[in-house]
Amino acid sequence: MKKSLLILSVISSLTLYSQKAKVDLLVYNATIYTVDHAFSVGQAMAVKNGRIVEVGKTGDLENKYEAKEKLDAQGKFIYPGFIDAHAHFVGYGRSLFEVDLFGSTSFDEAIERVQKFAAEHPNWEMRQSGWSRSPTRRGFSWPGQLQRYLDRPARASWVCVPVQY
Repeated sequence: MKKSLLILSVISSLTLYSQKAKVDLLVYNATIYTVDHAFSVGQAMAVKNGRIVEVGKTGDLENKYEAKEKLDAQGKFIYPGFIDAHAHFVGYGRSLFEVDLFGSTSFDEAIERVQKFAAEHPNWEMRQSGWSRSPTRRGFSWPGQLQRYLDRPARASWVCVPVQY
């Protein structure tokens, strides 16, 4: 009877082990912030083909997955990837009050945009944005020229608008 129980136990263990899902990596002994709907925190994560398959408790994941490689995170924190939109908020906010010259293709078009902006915002100081200062681009520059087209003082900078070849 004991022998039968031992054989049954071994077969059950082998069957259970062979039914584990295969993953490339099991990271354990970590504090993993998931930022899911519940802001769950896990201890381990299973990774397959470069994607996180599951985050959970170390024991649960070790019982569920067979990993090619295991990595002890030594209690360190793991956070989701940070995506940096790299916004310069002050500059962005300031640009909302400037003439947008992005995409203008000629001096006449740039002046048209500046004059339209001036008419729509009669009490604003004139500033402009959206040109390339690249020395490799051919075009025009206008320090001091902008004032000829406006009825009020304007901050003028070097402006370069691409010229069609």
